[in-house]
Amino acid sequence: MIDQIQSQFSYNTWANTRLLDTAAKLTPEQFTGVHHATFGSLRNVIVHMVYAEQLWILRAQGLPAPTRLQPQDYETVDAIRAEWRPISEVTQRFVASLTEADLERTVRYVNNAGEPQAYPLWQTLFHLVNHSMQHRSEAALVMTTFGYSTGWLDYLIYVDETRDVDNGPTLPSHRA
Repeated sequence: MIDQIQSQFSYNTWANTRLLDTAAKLTPEQFTGVHHATFGSLRNVIVHMVYAEQLWILRAQGLPAPTRLQPQDYETVDAIRAEWRPISEVTQRFVASLTEADLERTVRYVNNAGEPQAYPLWQTLFHLVNHSMQHRSEAALVMTTFGYSTGWLDYLIYVDETRDVDNGPTLPSHRA
């Protein structure tokens, strides 16, 4: 399972980069203005994604929760990118260091409601990637309504675009 988790986290970084690259094309008003996204604005959704990645990776390491990020501290995509880059690097190093045995370790934490929680590490990691996917989809929809699409964010598109050319011919396209 470790290979699959590492692949999912590489995909997550790739997809988040596409999201930020597309968000950088928006006007400041489109980026920070209120719309129908879960957190009010595109900026707020993306800042939530950054915070959630940091929170879950710290929990996975048995470390305390970080201070919640405040969207108003990030007026531009570049500011968010600067915050997210080191978090993503920590995430990638952590995931790369895992063994199969690590995946069964229990992650214990207290949630925002003050309730103790416990899950196997592998479930926590799957949750992190799935959480990002949900909010990336919301953000992509908002950007599409502004006329800017992230393009395909499917996992197999990632596989096709990052395939090592030394591994032989590309398989037939999976696209419909």
